[in-house]
Amino acid sequence: MPYVSPTSREGVPVPYVSEDGELAYLIAKAADGFLYVLAGRNSGQVRFEHIARVLGIIEAAKMEVYRQVAVPYEDRKLAEHGTVFGNVEVEQ
Repeated sequence: MPYVSPTSREGVPVPYVSEDGELAYLIAKAADGFLYVLAGRNSGQVRFEHIARVLGIIEAAKMEVYRQVAVPYEDRKLAEHGTVFGNVEVEQ
């Protein structure tokens, strides 16, 4: 994520996975660990706000993948094959 400094990134392990299930497991375990930390600050109880926070973070990470990976890919394909939207004009 661009708002995490390079120095802060150094302490975070980056596991490489090759299967869909492994990525889902990795995300779930990271969420579980974060919930554990958040609950620890609340006498060990997970609260709705903790769950909402984790889901918001996952959504933000999804959007960052879309922005940095999917959009450039889609732009290349759009330039290669053209648009399917011929009936709608969008101001630029």
